[in-house]
Amino acid sequence: LDIGCGTGIHTQTLANKGAAATGVDIAEGMLAQARKMYSDPIFVEGSAVDLPFSDSQFSTVFSSMALQWVSDTGLVANEIARVLEKSGIAELAIMVAGSFSELKTARKVAQLPQAETYMPTTAQWVNGFKQSGLSLQRVITKDYVDTHCDIMSLLRSVKGVGAGETGRKQPPLTRRDIKKLAMAYSNMSGVESKLPLTYRVSHFRLEKR
Repeated sequence: LDIGCGTGIHTQTLANKGAAATGVDIAEGMLAQARKMYSDPIFVEGSAVDLPFSDSQFSTVFSSMALQWVSDTGLVANEIARVLEKSGIAELAIMVAGSFSELKTARKVAQLPQAETYMPTTAQWVNGFKQSGLSLQRVITKDYVDTHCDIMSLLRSVKGVGAGETGRKQPPLTRRDIKKLAMAYSNMSGVESKLPLTYRVSHFRLEKR
């Protein structure tokens, strides 16, 4: 099961490796595109906090950069534990609190309101998994730094990982705001055409015992 499959690229990769792959996502538009592009996997509309599958249906659960905006880690952990069969494995890459630190600082320098991009911490996820009964086999947290040529490219990147599409309204930025933000960011980075953005990602391996 690929949770938050989007347009299905990872789901298809799993199918190519011989898995009977199923993708689930809350965005029907994404799923429609996935079905057009790939014929092997099954694509189903549904939420990570209420997976539309029976108990113990999957041997493996996978998710890549799709669970970062979840407000209740325990609900997701319980659902993953429920749909996994005994001895099943979950491999999850989840962006966590500490991401976008440069953007938050630049907003502060530019005297702009902070965007409401709450993300659970690694510790909150670990706690949710433990309470669900899943056994934590491994957790590795790494910072990945991407660079952008301009502020609009950077903001599109943030939007691309779901910011603003989770029911949290972001403060609108005017042209003047964007200009102030770009100036603050450039002054911070020291190089106008190389604007850094940090993604803090925790990689979890879990087992259902």
